[in-house]
Amino acid sequence: MPTQPAVQSKTSTQTSTLRPRLQQPDTETIPPARILVVDADPFLVDLLCRTFRRSGHTALAAASAKAALQLLRSQEFELVVVDLLLPDMDGFELVAQMRCCSPVPIMVLSALTRPEEIVRALDLGADGYVCKPVIFAELEAKVKALLRRIYLLNRTEHRSVLIRGDLRLDCRQRILTIGERKAKLSATEYRLVRYLLMRPNRVVHKDELLRQVWGYVLSQQDSYGQNNVVELAIGRLRRKIEEIPSRPRRLVTVRAAGYQLRVPVSIAGEHNESALYACPPAQRPGSLDTPFLPQQLDRLAAA
Repeated sequence: MPTQPAVQSKTSTQTSTLRPRLQQPDTETIPPARILVVDADPFLVDLLCRTFRRSGHTALAAASAKAALQLLRSQEFELVVVDLLLPDMDGFELVAQMRCCSPVPIMVLSALTRPEEIVRALDLGADGYVCKPVIFAELEAKVKALLRRIYLLNRTEHRSVLIRGDLRLDCRQRILTIGERKAKLSATEYRLVRYLLMRPNRVVHKDELLRQVWGYVLSQQDSYGQNNVVELAIGRLRRKIEEIPSRPRRLVTVRAAGYQLRVPVSIAGEHNESALYACPPAQRPGSLDTPFLPQQLDRLAAA
């Protein structure tokens, strides 16, 4: 007796047709990086270098703080992985020195696991912290995330034109356009504007500007005199970008905190004065990374 062909149910056909296809996230290949590993344990250094090389990176090793600083001053690196327990220098001091001489990302890898030790390392300039004993999958994931963030940031910073709100910086000609007005910038003014534009609505401390824009390494006794350099440069810049330099609205001073380049944020196609400088919810109010609302700035100025 001939068999009847199988009939596919209408319901199952509809289900398979309507089932959404999962799309792979848009990921961008991060180029191989040069990584400096600073640790006095040769066995761990060997494992770390092998791990990074297996991922396509170039890994160099330093067994002391002195060797690490020499390499950092003579070669270019995209990442430094450093232990805090070194034979010739306190690891916290090494992190501070590296941060002063280079903007290279720093990942601390240490057996010091107390919260205050982790916070101290991050405050001194470290960009990440992994506790020993090492879980290599965690370390690889954090290194990959950090390299990705730095790569994307650098790619943005090296664009020929940088636009934030109604501010447009031509990086090749060093011309800043403010609405309909144009201002030719000196080399120092260009570096200062570019640094602030990459951090719109964030309060930036004077010492940070001295390190990142002027390249100064500060000590307590000379910080006051060097701060005048920042104040003079801010004053010259205000004369170029502010309609009334004596009453700045864009490049404002936040007392006891630093300076803030206020960039309007477009809300539904219109500029809403009460929401121009919105604070992301993840940031803590009052931190130096927090954009201040205009009302907060007015209260600080009146204090």
